[in-house]
Amino acid sequence: MKSHTAYTLIEVLVTLSIIGIIFAFSLPQIKIMLDSAKDSLMRNQLLNLISSAKLQAYSQHTPIVICKTRDHLGCNGNWEDGLLLFQNKEKDGIVHDKNEIIRVLESFNHGHLYFRSFPYYRNYLLFLSDGYSSDNGTFWHCHQTKVQWAISVSKTGLTHSLFPDENGEIKDGNNHVLTC
Repeated sequence: MKSHTAYTLIEVLVTLSIIGIIFAFSLPQIKIMLDSAKDSLMRNQLLNLISSAKLQAYSQHTPIVICKTRDHLGCNGNWEDGLLLFQNKEKDGIVHDKNEIIRVLESFNHGHLYFRSFPYYRNYLLFLSDGYSSDNGTFWHCHQTKVQWAISVSKTGLTHSLFPDENGEIKDGNNHVLTC
């Protein structure tokens, strides 16, 4: 006669309880890792878009603009709604013809994205036909009321990623603390 072994209900419940406790303790760390990965992805997408704008401006010998877009047809909404890359011969940050649109970056849905240009405080980043930017500027990303990273863009179109210092602050090119 064969002997059958099985787990008792108590053994199964204890095992499931232990697994539940381990999962409960690891869940916050998993969320932190996922948030960090999303922040990194967002920064890399923005760096890629800036690089693409500079390259397009230089190779096509035409001004290129990056602006915020909600409807993917013009410069409107908030920066986290999405980004638009388009040719802009008028250098005014306005899409005059939908055929000028080169690329759309969908919404980020993870925190808030801000932009400030110097010295003219435009609502867009303009790359001239030589690949240089018309202004210095800074993008920064806030998640849970804390600045996670920033990207500084120089007039030569070079980018520099910035991260919080030992005080948890990031300062722009004018030494102003970036806030959410």
